[in-house]
Amino acid sequence: MTRLRRLRAATRSSRKKRLIARLDQLSRNEEVRDKLAVSDWDLVVVDEAHKMSAHRYGNEVKETQRYTLGKQLGALSRHFL
Repeated sequence: MTRLRRLRAATRSSRKKRLIARLDQLSRNEEVRDKLAVSDWDLVVVDEAHKMSAHRYGNEVKETQRYTLGKQLGALSRHFL
């Protein structure tokens, strides 16, 4: 079973206790982000969170896909590390 299939199964089933996934896999797949938007997590831990950065160019802030994912995960989880 691929990681994406396991992710889909985890978001459909509240019996799954944990999910381990790659940042890029989650941030680049709109379908997966939509499924995450309707999920609920007690705790989200991000390894190498420094990769979830935004960049400032003058007065403009450019948000990366990883940064946007971090904002989404922070909003839907009770605790975000």
